[in-house]
Amino acid sequence: LALAPNDAGALNRLGDLMVQTGRLDAAVENYRRGMQLDPLSVYLVRDVVRQLMYARRNQDVVETVGRFEAGSPRDWRMIVWRAQALVQMGKTDQAAAELKSILPAITPDDFSSSGASMAELVFSLRVAHCEAESEALANRLLARHRPGTYLHAMVLAARGRMDEAIPLMVAFPVGSEGRLFWSDIFDPVREDPRFLRKIEEFGVAAEYKVARETLARMLQEQAAKK
Repeated sequence: LALAPNDAGALNRLGDLMVQTGRLDAAVENYRRGMQLDPLSVYLVRDVVRQLMYARRNQDVVETVGRFEAGSPRDWRMIVWRAQALVQMGKTDQAAAELKSILPAITPDDFSSSGASMAELVFSLRVAHCEAESEALANRLLARHRPGTYLHAMVLAARGRMDEAIPLMVAFPVGSEGRLFWSDIFDPVREDPRFLRKIEEFGVAAEYKVARETLARMLQEQAAKK
């Protein structure tokens, strides 16, 4: 970046590193800079939207997805994250309608290549009160991702089945730590000793501590601006 400060790819990779070290604030900043340089890159915009959603910057999520959709085809992953933001904004009916509209677009390939995002779709459907759709999708994913995979446990957690999920949790792949650090899926067990022991087992306890402290500070700063 010192040699090429406008390299969107390098900014995105720096954002990835910030995710892995628990620095949500720096991740958002670097992903956003990369997106500004290449605003039509679905990968760059996805990273921005996901981190903004974790940071509870709900209006930013809605606006960023809207701008992307104005010039590009809809991306179902972004719709999932926008739906979570809409639920937090009290717009549950709108979130439910958007989520149901993308279900026909889910392909068999998505079940294999987008497992973590599919688990977030299960969660989003549940919190948007689309219980039947959430359960049906979860059952399909559980049949595909067997116990012993991180995705199996994540789907169970997305359905709120924490007593089953926590004992089966295995370390998340490198680059996926953000879901473990900040996803609403795991909010019900943030103080659960069983969950915290898993964090220790995965070797990311220090990063997790930074992540939670960073998010708390970012939320305080947002509240102070209102």
